[in-house]
Amino acid sequence: MATNLFTIVTDRGHAPLRLAMPFEHRGQRPVTGRVTIVRARYAQRDDHGIVEPQAWPVFADYFFNRTGVELSTRDVDLSSIGRVGLPLVHLAGVEPVKLSKSEHDAIKKYTDNGGTLLVESVGGHGEFAASIELQLTQSLAIPLVTLNHNSPPLKGVAIRHRRYVIEKNNNTPARRMSAFMIGNRPAVIVCRHDLSLGLLGVRHWGVAGYQRQTARELIAALVEHVTTPEATLWPDLSDQPEASAASVGDSTPSEDEGALPVISK
Repeated sequence: MATNLFTIVTDRGHAPLRLAMPFEHRGQRPVTGRVTIVRARYAQRDDHGIVEPQAWPVFADYFFNRTGVELSTRDVDLSSIGRVGLPLVHLAGVEPVKLSKSEHDAIKKYTDNGGTLLVESVGGHGEFAASIELQLTQSLAIPLVTLNHNSPPLKGVAIRHRRYVIEKNNNTPARRMSAFMIGNRPAVIVCRHDLSLGLLGVRHWGVAGYQRQTARELIAALVEHVTTPEATLWPDLSDQPEASAASVGDSTPSEDEGALPVISK
């Protein structure tokens, strides 16, 4: 018991209330909009699954309680995201991977069309995000910058790292978020620190990432940023033959598929 208490206190800075919940239940309020988030599956993952699949559903209740916007997810192969007209794709992993040419081509097409890709190293220790960043530096050939406090999604969010990160970095944790820029738009955001376990409310010692509230505020800010009325979106072609993609470029995105910006300001 003493060991468990020490772990909790050193990770969070204070002992929690016994009945405190790490996540929220969805409240009662009017629905103001709907957004679909894509969770990308990459070919090199043996089970072709999603890392921490409950992170987005848990965050969805948090986001709904504050905005009235319902979030849903769609799982899509990374090699197919170039034909999905949804504003945000989340690509998460742990260990380094090597992307295929079709995956690189899909990322380029998706981001060129106005989509935003979020790459994350779940847990913050593996080299997944770093390996993707290195490969995209060559395949995208666009500027890579370190995001600062004025950059979406960091702007307006109080950045607080987990105590583990602070101690491991001598009280001065370096920023671990960068972006590939298309014009002034962060098209690919690379986060080497954990976000998903923060969304889940996991408080284990040894997670290199952001505190729970910071992780949720960062993702909320990112979702709002990519779903503004000014966002550049395009038709959802994921259920159509590849040959038809060039002929429907002026089609209207389907609201049922979540392809339209619906965040109420």
